[in-house]
Amino acid sequence: FKIDCEGCEWKTFGDWFDAEVDIRQILLEAHYVKKATIPFFNKLQKEGYVTFHKEANTMGCHGDCIEYGFLKLDPSFSNISTNGIFSENSPESHFKKNEDFELA
Repeated sequence: FKIDCEGCEWKTFGDWFDAEVDIRQILLEAHYVKKATIPFFNKLQKEGYVTFHKEANTMGCHGDCIEYGFLKLDPSFSNISTNGIFSENSPESHFKKNEDFELA
């Protein structure tokens, strides 16, 4: 799925996942990236996507655009759950349960 819609990505991204299509890769030219884009990146993470490419577009948009590439990974590929918290079986899961940890 490739999208370059001159800023509409921030208003339409929720609809991308409502279709009954399994989007495995997303190529996006993001316009005017700012803090308001946090819900966008949270949604991608929740849907199982990872960033495999990020490059500033310095030729167009006067540097206000970033080219992204996202891949949807099978959940079995990683021990990290789609909500960003370590899964119960991951080696890192003991960090949240370790009662011996103390801050210096």
